Amino acid sequence: MNQQRLSAEYTLTRKWDIRSAQTKNLTLWRNVSAHASEVALQYPQEAITEVWSRGNDGRSRPVRYFDDYQRGIEYFPDEVKGSASDQVWQSKYQLIDDAFRKQMTLVSEAGEGCLRTETYELKKQGKLYRLVWQPASQLVVLYQEKAMSQLFTIELQQTSEDSEQIDQFFASRQAYQTTDYADVGDNESDPFLLKMMKLGFVQHGSSGFYNADGSKLGGGSHIH
Repeated sequence: MNQQRLSAEYTLTRKWDIRSAQTKNLTLWRNVSAHASEVALQYPQEAITEVWSRGNDGRSRPVRYFDDYQRGIEYFPDEVKGSASDQVWQSKYQLIDDAFRKQMTLVSEAGEGCLRTETYELKKQGKLYRLVWQPASQLVVLYQEKAMSQLFTIELQQTSEDSEQIDQFFASRQAYQTTDYADVGDNESDPFLLKMMKLGFVQHGSSGFYNADGSKLGGGSHIH
């Protein structure tokens, strides 16, 4: 598997008790080559895609695309906390950063070659963390975070290495009309931007998607 150019479909499930659960879909897209270094987190149900790119200086920045409107808002590295850190890029590229995984204990291994997986566990501050990790692809196969009656799960459903589909995915969003985040305040007459501001989708890190801590994405959790 070419880990640098692939798509991976996930389900994110958060359960509060037996009767209460919330499920979302997430597709991770990677397009890393000599010509590009970009990763996308696509949320189909919300029709929102965040494309993260990493420059030659090692700093990461996102563009948040609103697929129903074919519009986007660009953010710059200075607007991203810790944009030059490996942790920020890893949390997008592989959903979980290496520093957190290294805190966990390897409890078992299974499979061979590209299909080999490693299972890690960690107990910390009343929570049980469990990770099934595929080193060859640097993909999360399964991640669980359990505390009391609450359970958060990220589960891999399928992967694809369709090169044409990957190119089309990124190219289609690059064709959207974009506005710099710094210029949003000067464009309040734009109906689209006005609506996104009212919904809270403009401020970086306020995409409305929960992470492992039940917080909004961008809140500094291990899982994004």
